[in-house]
Amino acid sequence: MTDQNSLWGPVTRLLDRACTYHSDRTALIAGDRSLTYTEPRSATTRIANGLLALGITPGERVGPLMPHTLEFVPTQYGIWKSGAVPVQMAAKASADDHRYFLTESGT
Repeated sequence: MTDQNSLWGPVTRLLDRACTYHSDRTALIAGDRSLTYTEPRSATTRIANGLLALGITPGERVGPLMPHTLEFVPTQYGIWKSGAVPVQMAAKASADDHRYFLTESGT
């Protein structure tokens, strides 16, 4: 992964440190679901590696189209960790809005 050299490197290192020190504590809660710090950290590494395997390069924009669920946080973190730039996409927005977000962000 390229997080050490990316703009988001300091953010991902800070989050990784929190995941290490608080591994068994609850990190995220949504309704009746929760994740410990270990769970999102594992997911972010898989997401970052998956993006890199797809050929996403540092600085490239990635626009995940997903609702704001527990999985949203590791997805954003994984994008940062890969060195890419997340483009916020509202899952409930129209197709025209999605096209606008992607075009204006340079995606």
